[in-house]
Amino acid sequence: MVVGRINGSILLGIGCTATGVACLLFANIVPHATFWAFGFPSATLVVFGADFVFATGSIFVAKVALPEEQSLAGGVFNTLMQVGGAIGLAISGVVADRVTQKEARKLGVDFDPANSNSSKPPLEATLKGYRAAQWLAFAFCMLALTLVVSVLRGIGKVGRSSNEEADEIELRKLPDVEADSAKTIPAISSPEAEK
Repeated sequence: MVVGRINGSILLGIGCTATGVACLLFANIVPHATFWAFGFPSATLVVFGADFVFATGSIFVAKVALPEEQSLAGGVFNTLMQVGGAIGLAISGVVADRVTQKEARKLGVDFDPANSNSSKPPLEATLKGYRAAQWLAFAFCMLALTLVVSVLRGIGKVGRSSNEEADEIELRKLPDVEADSAKTIPAISSPEAEK
């Protein structure tokens, strides 16, 4: 419904922006605030953002692939999305652990994420670790938005086939044929209309 009418780079930009704003809200969350202030908007935006990016990307990959290779292209795209998500999660997990460990040591607690027998970190240290991970996720989203704006800005409307786009371009070049043909071609009457 929307994908065939709006440029794909705009949809990808909306997705990256929504996901980035969600990460920004999570990075600045106030623990004692109501869920509706930070949690709900963040959770909603991250879902919409991911859906915009994944759906637009899947359709674009299917559009640029040959008909006999569309399922393979879709599978490769899905695999790369999963691998990218796993790598991003691993990196943000390492950042969260390192920041939590550093902040715990500042507070006098010897926390080692690699050792299950170490003492638990204070909540303030854990919150700073989570915030650092969300700031990293925000940076990833802004990097993706920069790539969309600089590299993918000419992808066009992804919900249309290239044949439909070519037909539309050809129709724009032609003068209004219907109006002219209505003046020159006489109306064909049926035998029932003459009676």
